[in-house]
Formats: sequence, structure tokens, C-alpha cells
Amino acid sequence: MNREFRIMMLGVGNGFVKSTYHNNALLEVEGHRFLIDCGALAWHSLHELGLGFEDIDGIFITHLHYDHCGGLDEAALYGAYAAGRKMKLWLPAPLQHMLWEQHLRGTLENTAEGKTSLADYFDIQTVEEEETFWLTASSGAGVAGVVGEVSDGSSASSAGDADGTGGASATNATNATNATNATNGAGVVNRAGGDDGSFGAVADHPLLPMYWIQTHHVPSKFSCSLVIDNRFFYSADMVADADLVSRLHEEGITDYYHDCSFDSSPVHASFVALCQYPEAIRQHTYLMHYGKAPAGLGEEALCGMRLLKQHEWRVWS
Repeated sequence: MNREFRIMMLGVGNGFVKSTYHNNALLEVEGHRFLIDCGALAWHSLHELGLGFEDIDGIFITHLHYDHCGGLDEAALYGAYAAGRKMKLWLPAPLQHMLWEQHLRGTLENTAEGKTSLADYFDIQTVEEEETFWLTASSGAGVAGVVGEVSDGSSASSAGDADGTGGASATNATNATNATNATNGAGVVNRAGGDDGSFGAVADHPLLPMYWIQTHHVPSKFSCSLVIDNRFFYSADMVADADLVSRLHEEGITDYYHDCSFDSSPVHASFVALCQYPEAIRQHTYLMHYGKAPAGLGEEALCGMRLLKQHEWRVWS
């Protein structure tokens, strides 16, 4: 059974457009809130909504560009020295060591206090490609309620469009793999769950299943996209890939949040290329990361796709 969740873009910009912030998302399920990516402007965007570190249960990172992970050092320091807690951090396995060694060590390493690894700041859960894992939250954590401006789509029965249309329920059994709790050499506990939501003794309350797929962004740099609840695709940053989205469509994925560049870009999906996606996919595609849309661009010119707006909820159930 699909679980209702809602998602808000904290920004729809790129690393250089400041007015629409970085392309990070706030996902809420059963009153618990999570971030998909945590760029340098993520906490500023959350502050505008009246939210702070204490309101976020965990973060998933798709890749290591500053507009997607540049806010992690702030989260780490606040957790260690102000909040007194370790925030959950889900990491694709290829990023586990790179995130510390190449991005955060210079800021966070504090040998005098014994803080010498990422695990000293976060509750880390590493996940392999296409391995189902669950967003989890500790009992009593999270704050339910309306935050910011709620879109008209918040009352839609099947998806978050203002007209109530959108993705139907779907499953993807081929990617729902069972996983056992294991501790790797770095002392990090893997807490991926089975497709029935089952967990080992170390796990918290399971909320929403996900898995990641490596996708193409900057050559030689790791980047991945997410499939949420076996029905919802979140591209993060990637070039257009009609073969991939067509395969996902055949497997039952119904709705797509896709990055888009209205300018030519070798590392992002161009709007022209997205218009070549099959119509059945375009009709359920929502565009993000576009920065500023061209002046005068109306819905009729979007080839059936829709523009996401910053700080607007959409509900998927």
C-alpha cells in the first residue's frame, strides 16, 4: 500500500541563482520531516518557513556539490554543540568516505574532543544501489502541521496537482530487496529494511521506503537519483536519460520530479531534451533546478510538464 507523503522544494535554483535558492527538497511523512540534499542555503530556506534543525529528522545526500551538501557542516556543528543530538544521515555507499575526507574533515575534525570521523556528528546509514531502505524517525520526534504556503494540490486524492490528477499507486518488486543490519569497517551501522518495513533491533519507526540509482551528471563525479515509495522519481541533478525514465515507467513509476535547464548545459537535463521524453511521462513530470523560468513561459509551452515552485507543498497519496 502506498503511503501518503508531501514534498516541498526549498529551492528550485542552481548553484548560481540566489533568488530561488538551492535545489533541495523537504519531505514530510506522518509528521516527520526529512531533507533530500542539504545545500548551503537549505537552512536559510527552512528558517523562512519557521523551521530549524530540531524539526528535521534526517537527510539524504545525492552528490557532493555545495548546493546539495554545503549545509552539512552547519548541521553537524549545531547538532554537536547546540542541540546535543546526531541527525540521521543516509548516504549512498560511494559517498561514505568521500564526504568526510574531501568535504567536511577540514571543518569538523576536532582531535582535542575526539571528533575524528563523520560518525562523531551524524547517525550514518549507508545504502547500496537499488537496495531498499526506509526513512525512519525516533518515537516522539517530528512536528506535525502545516508549514509555509500550502498549494492547492494538498487536497488532491492521488497526487499533488491543483486539478487532482497525477500518479496512480504502483509497486516495484524488482527493486524491493531485503537487507540485513551490518556494521562496516568504519563502525557505521547499515539499517536498510525489507520491503515489508521490517527492521532489526537497532532501527526506529519505519516511515517511507526508497532506493537510489546512479545517474549521469558531471563526468567522473558520483551522483544519484531517488525512487520514493516505488512510484515517485526524484532526479536530483542529471542529464536527460529517456531510456532510464522509460524503463522506470514500465516498472510502474508514475511521477517524476526532474531537474531542468532552460539554457544549454552539458551536466543538466535541457528543456529541449526533456520535451523528447514520451508524452505519458511528460504529463507527470514536474520541473525543478531551473533557476528562473524564461519570461512569458506559459503552461502551454511546457510540453505537458509543470514548473515546481519554491515553498509550495504537493501531496502524494
